[in-house]
Amino acid sequence: MVEGKTSSGMRVNFRITQSTHNVEVTRMSQNHAVRPRLRRGFTLIELLVVIAIIAILAAILFPVFAKARAQARKTVGISNLKQIGLGTMMYVQDYDERFPYYNWGVHCCTDVGAGMYSGSDPRFGNFIQQPWCNAIMPYVKNSQLFQDPSDKHQWQPGYCINFPSTVYVPGTNSWTKSSWMSYAWNESASGTPLAKYQSPAYDLMWSDYIGVLVDTWDRYGWTNDLYVRRAIWNDLNWGAQCGMPDDPRGLSSPFTQAQWDCLSQGIRHETGVNTVLMDGHAKFLQARTLREVGPDTGQVIAGPGSRTPPF
Repeated sequence: MVEGKTSSGMRVNFRITQSTHNVEVTRMSQNHAVRPRLRRGFTLIELLVVIAIIAILAAILFPVFAKARAQARKTVGISNLKQIGLGTMMYVQDYDERFPYYNWGVHCCTDVGAGMYSGSDPRFGNFIQQPWCNAIMPYVKNSQLFQDPSDKHQWQPGYCINFPSTVYVPGTNSWTKSSWMSYAWNESASGTPLAKYQSPAYDLMWSDYIGVLVDTWDRYGWTNDLYVRRAIWNDLNWGAQCGMPDDPRGLSSPFTQAQWDCLSQGIRHETGVNTVLMDGHAKFLQARTLREVGPDTGQVIAGPGSRTPPF
């Protein structure tokens, strides 16, 4: 029995009867297991579509990640060169504005001749501080700055350079224990005064290479080919390749595109070169533009008095 009221306020009683004919009530005992509801799974087509989408995204993103990693390594490299450049400038200020003096003839220790010493000769120890890397070490105090994370070869420096100089032990071929290096210096700047360079912000001081010398030779008098090859093809395994001679310089005609494409496999950072210039600032230069344009020896950025290379 249910009691209620109408809209006019009259009290009314209702009797509700449950009809077993209209409503069927099923009661289950507590110990009776409830049948689990069946769930519909993914179809094969749906799974294949998801896998295809993931594969497409991976194909798109993996090259992006690889490029981002390469960019990060390039940034580390140019940061290294910036620190090396600052260390070199501090050296120059302490030594009457002259760059470190490096005598490659003395250090070409396998070709012993007049004025040269074998790398195992005790007298060779008098020259182990001459290479630029050792000369500026007191200013940078970190040999790892000379190692580029993109350097695929990790070669030891040539000319029996003991790097760092603390590895030198007379009579032990100690240069074979040198740390590997990824950067090289302007060979023609050895021992020269800073005042010699009229456009120091345009003149090459250090660049990518394998820890020896960059070929900045002021070649206007003997070739139309002005590319600073060692700086450009810094990771190239030198030798006759790409239809060109060993360590090709001094060409009388331009590269063919096929030759350039072949040689470009030796460029460490895709299309360009990390450098530091004579005023100490670091710069990424496109490989095709890395040519000696003068008038300073080793000038690679055009300025007053520069010459236009023929190719």
